[in-house]
Amino acid sequence: MSMQRPAFDYDEEQWPVKGAWPGSLVRDPITNLIAFPSFHENFREVFCHLLHQYGAVGVAIGDVDNMKTYVEQRKQDDPMLFGHLAGNALMSNLGVAALGWFGEWKTPWGCVSTFGGDEIILVGAGTSRANFAQHVQSLSVRLSGALPCNVSFASGWFMDGQNSAGVDQIASSDQCSMALVLVDRALFDVKRRAKRLGSSSPQLRLLEPRYMRGSSWGTQPAVRRRAPAWKEQVEPVEVHGLPPACPVAVLDVQGG
Repeated sequence: MSMQRPAFDYDEEQWPVKGAWPGSLVRDPITNLIAFPSFHENFREVFCHLLHQYGAVGVAIGDVDNMKTYVEQRKQDDPMLFGHLAGNALMSNLGVAALGWFGEWKTPWGCVSTFGGDEIILVGAGTSRANFAQHVQSLSVRLSGALPCNVSFASGWFMDGQNSAGVDQIASSDQCSMALVLVDRALFDVKRRAKRLGSSSPQLRLLEPRYMRGSSWGTQPAVRRRAPAWKEQVEPVEVHGLPPACPVAVLDVQGG
């Protein structure tokens, strides 16, 4: 579908979205966030337009830590629980906390959606990388404080490389998928590392900014092809504006 401009504006006081979207959105019945299939269809359509308009797009994915252990323990404590009731109740509370946080976030364009059974996605545009990282961290703190489990995140920052050399043309949907894949893999890696080290704190991994080529509606974007050869920095990166006692362990990741 080719569009000249975004078509739908949503009431920001009622919906977990900010700014204009190219199509209609559907909410997840458990969390009340945007349901992933609906989010993904629209985000694929608008991703390159956002790069062109705002210069960069932030993408973060969060995952509830030790969800399976929590659900199994709840079943042992309450014999009337069955199936996914305990997990659904936790995700419902996560949705309430996420919606409260999202309503306080001042950004011209953004969304918070589901991503699998115990994961969520936060996207934003019209802000800086440092500001987006700060808000991802504050969301992790908010959710971890409201739930019986921590919520860890990985965050990517994808910039418009319109004037960068050495980019190849690829489809808009593939470019959007690449952004989601990179952040998803980084989240998996940081959670695996935290488990290996026995960390009990929510984790936040920040990926190195990545250049992509934005476009107007209906044109083909491009992405700079770079192997995700990540290298950890053990030292936490500084994210301004958060209290020093913030418990989130932050790792910066440098690209190869």
